[in-house]
Amino acid sequence: MRAAARPPLAFPLLASLALPACLLDDADPVAPSPPIVTSGTYHHYAQSAWIVPATTEEAQRRGFDLDRDGRIDNQAGAVMAALGGIGLDVQGESDRAITDGELVILHAVRADALVDDASVAWRVLAGAPSTPPRWDGTDVFQVAGEDGSFVGVVMGGVAHMDWGVVNLPLPFFPEQAPMVLPLAHARIAASITADGCEGRIGGVMLAADIENTLTRFVRQAIRHIERNPDHELARIAYDVFDTNDDGTITVAEMAGSPIADTLFRPDLDLDGDGRDDGLSFGLGFTCEAASFTASGEL
Repeated sequence: MRAAARPPLAFPLLASLALPACLLDDADPVAPSPPIVTSGTYHHYAQSAWIVPATTEEAQRRGFDLDRDGRIDNQAGAVMAALGGIGLDVQGESDRAITDGELVILHAVRADALVDDASVAWRVLAGAPSTPPRWDGTDVFQVAGEDGSFVGVVMGGVAHMDWGVVNLPLPFFPEQAPMVLPLAHARIAASITADGCEGRIGGVMLAADIENTLTRFVRQAIRHIERNPDHELARIAYDVFDTNDDGTITVAEMAGSPIADTLFRPDLDLDGDGRDDGLSFGLGFTCEAASFTASGEL
């Protein structure tokens, strides 16, 4: 049965998405060209949390100046903050999945030193599900696949990985697989020691990937709404997306709506042709020392 109608939240939702246009210090120096990494000790970590932006201000802190125009770019992060305000608890779901050992994200960093090093490699690996981690440095994991690679530098104990590509697994809805978010022009900025790391990771979802990602998100959202008709998100979704008022929401109705178009609209012009063709995204993460065996490490 369809929930009782409520006033649509389209305008306040969209109004909350604009990141301030002020000039920000990205504090992330970029070298002229990517370094070639030929030496270093391998340091292994397991991710202990995603830190999802809850406000537009937090989206600023988790984003990057991806097009070097003096402004922080994190349109998708701002969208996630807005969705959190209508009951989509991405932070809570990601906390649960990581804490339970259901979602395992591994990081392998190759560096001669974790204080200062001009050539550092950073890999993001998919881990096999495990028992709940202890996060005390004794956890042992199995690698199940490769999700990304970066190169960059470490300066003053802070890693600046300015060249990378990555697929970020992020759970959005309970009892559904994490969404995999493909990011090009990916970057990491994180403090790092042998015991762990804390920072932010982000990049650009290319136009070719935005439509597929939107469709996958909409399918998961509809499944969640059907399973939880009394959830706040479901009540709002029926008001906003059920355009023919038949008590159901279709993929076409949600994905083709002006709101979805606005939420997933590119905000970066990557090729300089005057048209935006990339969607910026960034979020925080933490990791703890762990043990695993990764291919290609000598």
